[in-house]
Amino acid sequence: MFYTVLEEGDRQHDNYYKQCEVSDSSLHTPIVTNEQLVVRITIVIELLTVWMHLWGRRSSAGSFDSPLCHWIPPNCQRTIHVTKRKELKLGLNMAQKEIQRQRQLEIGQMKCKPSLLPGGPRVEEIYPYVFDARIQSGHTIFDINGMKFALPEGSKRDTYKTHESVLVPPANKGDIEQIQHVYIKDMDELGQKGFKGFEKLNVIQSIVFEQAYKTKENLLICAPTGAGKTNIAMLTILNTIHEHQNAKGEIMKDDFKIIYIAPIQALATEMTESFGKRLAPLGLKVKELTGDTQLSRNEVAGTQMLVLTPEKWDVITRKSSLDNSLIDVVRLLIIDEVHLLHDERGPVIETLVARTLRQVEMSQSGIRIVGLSATLVNYVDVARFLRVNPYKGMFYFDGRFRPVPLTQK
Repeated sequence: MFYTVLEEGDRQHDNYYKQCEVSDSSLHTPIVTNEQLVVRITIVIELLTVWMHLWGRRSSAGSFDSPLCHWIPPNCQRTIHVTKRKELKLGLNMAQKEIQRQRQLEIGQMKCKPSLLPGGPRVEEIYPYVFDARIQSGHTIFDINGMKFALPEGSKRDTYKTHESVLVPPANKGDIEQIQHVYIKDMDELGQKGFKGFEKLNVIQSIVFEQAYKTKENLLICAPTGAGKTNIAMLTILNTIHEHQNAKGEIMKDDFKIIYIAPIQALATEMTESFGKRLAPLGLKVKELTGDTQLSRNEVAGTQMLVLTPEKWDVITRKSSLDNSLIDVVRLLIIDEVHLLHDERGPVIETLVARTLRQVEMSQSGIRIVGLSATLVNYVDVARFLRVNPYKGMFYFDGRFRPVPLTQK
């Protein structure tokens, strides 16, 4: 018998062990780490050493390996050799049993740390702006094809003759609707111009408002599709414009550039049109710069916001074709769909971020980085890569913040 650990998040620690029967005559050794393997090898060596020591004592007493053995008849010598092999096999079996016993002790001492138990210890650290229901609520565990799945509470499973059906209900919004909204009429003049035609910010935008509009913190925004991440980007754009206004309220257009990285050209065209209309009342120009569009040096100099694809911005920053005049005045870098770091285009985005961070270190200039993502599981890792303070600029919103509830089946 040996024990294996079931990595589940809905059971208590005492129920984390499942007894398994070894059907084969040989020992099925579980996968172990290098440190455990070294411990096991050490135990085997010690057992063999003890066994050889005992055998040596028998030999020194004038038994099998002493010179007296030459006077033993050949038939008896063969019997003695067979006995030696049996004892050696017995010693190896004892060593295997000892390894098995040590493994059971190791498993018994292991303490699982489930992250889904509402009352148990948590692996994830709790951050102020992470709204993740899987940490804050219970789960329903289903066993499908030998694999266990942790689904939200209220999930139902129906079994038919030909198939199985699992229904995941829409997330319960709970107290989300009680969050106070930020009204446009309460914003300053610049904010009212940028959000002309809006009555108020939605829930996500209201939560991010203070950090996006009133600070220079790097941001990572993970929210469902259609939740309003574009307006969060607009808040950071208006914040950058705020910093480049003189005492008279005039915008110093030549002192800053805003870079918006869109993953595909179609999205770049859409963002150029959208931001162009909203920033036009402020007298700011938005231009698209992709593989199919070209801008002269004078056009780039007269533009305050550029919408580019990752590859195009990579070429500009790598070759420095504009004599660094463009790179030196960049004050805001917005990366849309930042989860593409895991895609085949990820190395390009990674290079852009690394190059931007190097530019900040060398020139001691402040370049704010804002990452937008619809689906991102390891948001903590990406936040650290973007130099985002997880306690101030990391925002994660789960399915409860969808504008339209989603039922999965």
